Amino acid sequence: MATNRSAGYAVSAAVWNAVLSSINDAGTIWSGTVSGTVAATGVITSSSAGGHGLTNSSNAALTWGVHNVNAGASATGAIVMDNDARSNNLTLRSYSNAAGASIPDISDSVLLRSNGVGGLTLSAQNPSGIIRFVLSTTMRASYDASGNYSFGSTGNITDAIATPTIASGFGSGSTIAGKAYAFKITTGSSASVGVVNFNTTYATAPICVASYGNAGSSGGHMEAVASTTQLTITIFSTTWANGSVINVLVRGF
Repeated sequence: MATNRSAGYAVSAAVWNAVLSSINDAGTIWSGTVSGTVAATGVITSSSAGGHGLTNSSNAALTWGVHNVNAGASATGAIVMDNDARSNNLTLRSYSNAAGASIPDISDSVLLRSNGVGGLTLSAQNPSGIIRFVLSTTMRASYDASGNYSFGSTGNITDAIATPTIASGFGSGSTIAGKAYAFKITTGSSASVGVVNFNTTYATAPICVASYGNAGSSGGHMEAVASTTQLTITIFSTTWANGSVINVLVRGF
């Protein structure tokens, strides 16, 4: 039968190790404070749902460590989470310096791996949250709360996912489809210039490339000039034929 014990005092590591070594198959439930190093072999099982964790109010780091100081090629330290469908559904693993160079088992590296068919979700839940990729202390890439991708520092949008709109021109009945990083304009009639709103703001005027996307498009030379918020496309010496398709690629830097 399981024994329930409650302690309002600190328990030394020696006492706690003695308690752990005497736990039978039914388990021993103990609440209290443990100080020092605790050695345990086997599985610690929680008999109820809810939150289980480490709590501290000190103005200092509170850590949960998995330490494997062996230098062997197969030596790792890992935190593993299972579910009802499979074991090792989520693994956070640290490799020794001798692990080798076989992907994903790289020497002196850390692996975050999902083994489930649902894959891996990385989420910044706050509406203003940013997902950052940092190398050393330098921002290398990020996704902001709107879903814009930045290659480099935050705010320097590379690919914007805002939906662009036609501000003026391109002829009566013209349409636009796509996102700010890549979109398609179908012209109306009798127009030689048009302006597109990116509906986002780039750090600097992005690089834009415009080309014809169908055989019936007018063949006149086009110029694409961007600001941080708009793109102006002009055709020279003629007008666009009704239904001409203009493909546009936009890249921030």
